Amino acid sequence: MVPLLISLVVISQAGTPLPGAPSDEPTPAAEVAPPQATAPSPEAEKKADDRAPVLKGLDLALTVFNSTGTYFGPEGYTNSFTFWLEPSFAIGKVLFNGTWFEKLAVSARLPIEFEVAGNDPRFRGTGFASSALFNPEALPIVETQAGAADGTEHRAALLGDLWLTVAHGHLFTIPLLNIDVASSLRTALPTSIASRNAGLIASLGLGLIFERKFFDRLSLGYAFRPTKYFFSRQTGGVAALGTSVTINGRTEQTWTPSSTGIPNPDFGFINGFWASLDLPKGFGVSVNYFLFNTRPYDVSANCNPIGMQGVDVCRDGQAVNPNIEHAVWRNEHWFLASVDYHRSFWSLALGISTFRPVESTRDRSPTQPFFESNRNNYTTLYLSFSANAEGIAGWVTGRASSGETK
Repeated sequence: MVPLLISLVVISQAGTPLPGAPSDEPTPAAEVAPPQATAPSPEAEKKADDRAPVLKGLDLALTVFNSTGTYFGPEGYTNSFTFWLEPSFAIGKVLFNGTWFEKLAVSARLPIEFEVAGNDPRFRGTGFASSALFNPEALPIVETQAGAADGTEHRAALLGDLWLTVAHGHLFTIPLLNIDVASSLRTALPTSIASRNAGLIASLGLGLIFERKFFDRLSLGYAFRPTKYFFSRQTGGVAALGTSVTINGRTEQTWTPSSTGIPNPDFGFINGFWASLDLPKGFGVSVNYFLFNTRPYDVSANCNPIGMQGVDVCRDGQAVNPNIEHAVWRNEHWFLASVDYHRSFWSLALGISTFRPVESTRDRSPTQPFFESNRNNYTTLYLSFSANAEGIAGWVTGRASSGETK
């Protein structure tokens, strides 16, 4: 059973992933056989035909999972549904079957999240739902990054960033160690509100995945993915208010800083470790730990060159709040464990996910990644359901899908 790994979803600040989400990191395919030197037997030809893609390499996967918070205090509980739409094309299986390029594939992922309950600021704007509730001209509304300030306006759904991936499921096997090596090249495009507000152009990451299988049931793996982010500016922008205020009978124009003062990520590294165990009857368990190290742009000198004497949002913000770090590594870790079940073209997973900073924001002490239940909502429980069109087509036609887990 393919392990459930952790996904990195690029957003405006530190490339923070979507909490509670299983992942699509490709794992090496150890079952790839070398080209046969002699003509295959009729039985072998029939087996190869059964493994051929039913949909000619095209596929569409859908993953739906519900994430629930573990903190039940007033206005502290969260719950959301997330949908992943993942079209793909097994270009290697279709065009280069039987060669080294057989495991080459291209895919995309578009995540959509819906809030059921909670006070997640990502689902709220800085405005108000109706002008009858509050006069907008009397309130200094600042349209910054999505979720930077909490208002009464509610967004029913959030569109995440679009992933585009070219992956090779089996580059080679390291001799003697029997470690299978895979790789993928991934870019993220700014389809989310947060990334567009932050000025994200794209990100580009090249990943290497190492996996060793023991007794055909236990898999141990490691993934490393350096990622470069391309932004149109070094900090998130702030939209001008565009209104005036009346002070002592005089009309004065309002001033809006040109920057949030929070630096965008420049580049980062992902290190991931996992173990998965296949159990009888289609069951399995998996444990994952990922470490995210992100380097933001250095904006300690000046991030708000607007011509106003003595105004520097980055410098002054750091002086007021030392937790606002500039040109300092941001470090987060993610722990995820799940019980999985796979049958035919569908699978279920019940898991726990904890994503939090490596150091405490209070005293910089190291944090444990396993569980914390408070208003930060670092820990969530999730139940996911996954299915794919290729598997459904194989089930309907009675042919075994090449991607089906036995």
